Amino acid sequence: MKQSLGRGNTEKGVNQAVLDMLRSTKDLSQPLVILDIPCGEGGFACHLKEHFPNLRVIGVDRYVEPKTGNIEFHKLAAQEFFAQQSSLRTDVITCISGVVCFDGLETLFASFHRSLRDGGLLILTNDNVMTVRDRLTFLFFGHVRRFRLLYTQHEGNWNLVLPQALWMWLQRSGFRGIRVQYTSIHAKDYLFLPVALVMYAFFLPYLLLKRHPMTIGERLRLFPFAMFLCRHYVFVARK
Repeated sequence: MKQSLGRGNTEKGVNQAVLDMLRSTKDLSQPLVILDIPCGEGGFACHLKEHFPNLRVIGVDRYVEPKTGNIEFHKLAAQEFFAQQSSLRTDVITCISGVVCFDGLETLFASFHRSLRDGGLLILTNDNVMTVRDRLTFLFFGHVRRFRLLYTQHEGNWNLVLPQALWMWLQRSGFRGIRVQYTSIHAKDYLFLPVALVMYAFFLPYLLLKRHPMTIGERLRLFPFAMFLCRHYVFVARK
């Protein structure tokens, strides 16, 4: 039976989309090792352990701790965790809305790849800044929705990473079978549908005619029409 879970520290529906992907690709009744980094308050990780007790669920976060103690938790920065747990091998790594607060992405993606068993799954999500709403916000106010115009010294969400950059890092790090799914759309986002249709009419020929080794299918998966409306996207890749 499908189990629903809350929003947590991400956009509406993202945790559910990640769970649905996990259920469709892995047998969660088996004693798999799943690493959730960063796990925030642990909503997603604790939900996994509660509903699939055979899993070994590991949560890592630098700033906050889970509200319940049913998972293995490490209060560390990502780089510190991977350095301390260099021998750890996992079946799945989930990184939900995490890249916005990480630096050193080359090292991070290499650590993801090294820590996965052969055939292991990486599910990584990020805020979509390619929407019509974000483009208009940047045009008039100089920043996109999820990132402030003025950063503090300890800004949480600061690293604006585009989907094409994540695709690049996944390829560079040796991941294969890369898929992208756009998700999280609110009713008011459909107000931008007319503008999105006009923009995509210009963007699509530009995308398809661009000279680049990426296949047409890969381009359309990376930049579908949903890119102009959905607030989030999910990458899935295998080692």
